[in-house]
Amino acid sequence: MVINRSEIELILARKQMTATSICKKAGFSRNRFYEIMRSKSVTPKTAGKMAAALDVDVTEIIKQ
Repeated sequence: MVINRSEIELILARKQMTATSICKKAGFSRNRFYEIMRSKSVTPKTAGKMAAALDVDVTEIIKQ
């Protein structure tokens, strides 16, 4: 799965969340969060954790 970095950044801005706050909710370290944001693909489990932390459906944060 390929995450849509710009969509995640928009959701963070809309919800007034920081990288630190999403990391706490998803159980990621900040380093891992930035690795995910830079990566070419992620596992479905990682995408699911990210979506759950943002309180959105996973389809909103992946590239089709």
